[in-house]
Amino acid sequence: MQTNKTMRGIEDINCSEIENEANKLGLNELEFIGKYWHPDHQDTNDWAIEIYRFPGGVLVAKTNGDAVWENQDLHVWAELTEQYGVE
Repeated sequence: MQTNKTMRGIEDINCSEIENEANKLGLNELEFIGKYWHPDHQDTNDWAIEIYRFPGGVLVAKTNGDAVWENQDLHVWAELTEQYGVE
């Protein structure tokens, strides 16, 4: 997990949902919180998630499917972060 504030350019995140939302807000970069691997699949990036923070504190997880937004469904967010050991 990242401990220092690290910024990532929107074009480097490689997720159209996150990129579209950032573009709506006129953002060029987001705070990278960390990359986490599924405990049962630590040998592959296919199961890894990356978490980013938008200004104002909204968190989003880039997954191998649709992005998961903390503020859209707290139950789904809680399940995902618990499954991946995100604190």
